[in-house]
Amino acid sequence: MGARIMNDAQAEISFPSRLAGIAERRPDEVAITFGRQILTWKELDRESNRIAHAMINYGVRAGDLITLALPNGLSFFTLSWGIWKCGATPQPVSTMLTSSELKKIVDVAKSRLVITEDNFLSLDNSVSLTKLLTEAEDSSPLPDRISPSWKAPTSGGSTGLPKVIKSTIPAIYSIEVEQFFRLHESDTCLIPAPIYHNAAFVLSTRALLAGSHLIVMPKFDSEEVLRLVEDCKVSFLYVVPTMMNRIAKLPHFTERNDMSSLRTVWHMAEPCPIWLKECWIEWLGAEKIWEIYAATEGVASTRIGGLEWLDHKGSVGKVNSNQQIRAFSTEGAMLGSMEIGELFLHPGHKTPVPYEYIGATPRQLNGWHSVGDIGYVDADDYLYLCDRRADMIIVGGVNIYPAEIEAAILAHPNVSSCAVIGLPCEDRGKRIHAIIQSEASETEIKAHLQDRLARHKTPHTIEFVNHSLRDDAGKVRRAGLIKERTDANAE
Repeated sequence: MGARIMNDAQAEISFPSRLAGIAERRPDEVAITFGRQILTWKELDRESNRIAHAMINYGVRAGDLITLALPNGLSFFTLSWGIWKCGATPQPVSTMLTSSELKKIVDVAKSRLVITEDNFLSLDNSVSLTKLLTEAEDSSPLPDRISPSWKAPTSGGSTGLPKVIKSTIPAIYSIEVEQFFRLHESDTCLIPAPIYHNAAFVLSTRALLAGSHLIVMPKFDSEEVLRLVEDCKVSFLYVVPTMMNRIAKLPHFTERNDMSSLRTVWHMAEPCPIWLKECWIEWLGAEKIWEIYAATEGVASTRIGGLEWLDHKGSVGKVNSNQQIRAFSTEGAMLGSMEIGELFLHPGHKTPVPYEYIGATPRQLNGWHSVGDIGYVDADDYLYLCDRRADMIIVGGVNIYPAEIEAAILAHPNVSSCAVIGLPCEDRGKRIHAIIQSEASETEIKAHLQDRLARHKTPHTIEFVNHSLRDDAGKVRRAGLIKERTDANAE
């Protein structure tokens, strides 16, 4: 029996059934565009059937984790949907991993199958994408299955040790989720980020579930984003602040392209400096700029639109539904409004915890869960982020938040990217070290920061590099930066 084609108002429509329904109604419309390649809804449905049959021949069964170590491309999506059709769970990982790093993740996840490019084929349970596609012949519909876990992304965290964050939410279509993200089947959605990253994976999946036309870029390019928005009449755009900064520093960027088709611009995944968000609001209009704070674990989340943000600058919004987010002291006491502490999240009364760790132990406090962020809640229950707990630098007993310093540095027009870390200091425990991608001089940077940062927050040392310090998902590997510099100093 093939995947059920249900009315969308019915409860518990599986991901495969939702796809089958769209493919039946709109078979020849384009579902995904990747460069000059396209995939129609009928092709996405049929190709994912082929993938599912091939994976079943490799022993994949319902509940299995399937590791995807692949770059952006149409195959990423046919594979993900094929995995859901097996009742299994996609476990996307970065394509920048070494073979040894990938092996550690696979060992932790106990992946049934690892689908990779040829450079990772040393793993016992790996199969190349080319080989899998060659063996995929049967495109007939499969019995309808609902994966018990719709995703299982990986995080290295601050320790550098991999953990899998397995969702406990099944692969069931929910119109409420698409409404939360402001998605509609009439949307053309542009995702310029690596799909292995959680936010990009979530939004691209939800766009397809909404029936939207999804455009995925091979790699982020500021100029190309603007061109695609204009030429393809993009209505839904996902960016991270690193991308926002690069676009904002293009010459005359506000005058160059027609952005009038944009209805919703989401940013998330890293803190956004106030000056940068103001720049985008002035450019596109506050009603189009939206922000989410939600860790991969999904315990609780906030959402805020640009109009609301203008009255609460710097906030990431109020918590949704019956969820809760509060700051706690190091002694485990709940703090009051405006008091900075470690943020703990609660899913709500009688709400199941939406994740489980594989390879790590959750940090919990009487039913509250921490994902390692520092921040505070104001008197009106608006949440403000300071930084990651692991990234905080303690200088002479004073807490320093790198994100605040980085925001000030990035406001310089000639700074492309930066990272602030703490390095050992005999006198004060740590010294603030700024690594900056810029053609500006140290004197120019210090003059720029003079009126933007208090003296105790100003970097003690500055290092210039000629490469980006963040990937296209806006992430920086601070632990690696610290190790490189402490190892060099030890030699």
